Amino acid sequence: MKLRIGIGLGGTVAALCLAGVALAFHGRVYVASNGCTGHAYQPTTIIIACGTGQFYVSNLKYRSYGGATAIATGRLHLDDCNPNCAQGAFRSYRGRVRLSQVAACRGRLYYDEISWRFLGRSPTPNSTGTQNIAPEACLAP
Repeated sequence: MKLRIGIGLGGTVAALCLAGVALAFHGRVYVASNGCTGHAYQPTTIIIACGTGQFYVSNLKYRSYGGATAIATGRLHLDDCNPNCAQGAFRSYRGRVRLSQVAACRGRLYYDEISWRFLGRSPTPNSTGTQNIAPEACLAP
């Protein structure tokens, strides 16, 4: 009898913990933006290369947002660095992005990772990639 109660309580505690995590994902989940120092909810533009600004995605249209992952399509913009990155021109490509790795930082939930895929023609041999986009203030030293 005691064994059943222990298992029942353990199952209840586990269920409550999972419910809490699920509820957390249905709150506002932000993305680091505004020059990679601020944050935005469901942003239409995300800078992927914060240090240089040479790679970003814009015109995001979300299929899902706020859960463990967010999925959107938009335009991937990449500096062609021709003749060098300072003088290069941005080229625009159709793409899909996936935001994931929800983590808490300074009282907010953030997507810590972005993955992308070029749709149609790709400027590189590898048409996919992944980058950490956690807020700078939240990165471990």
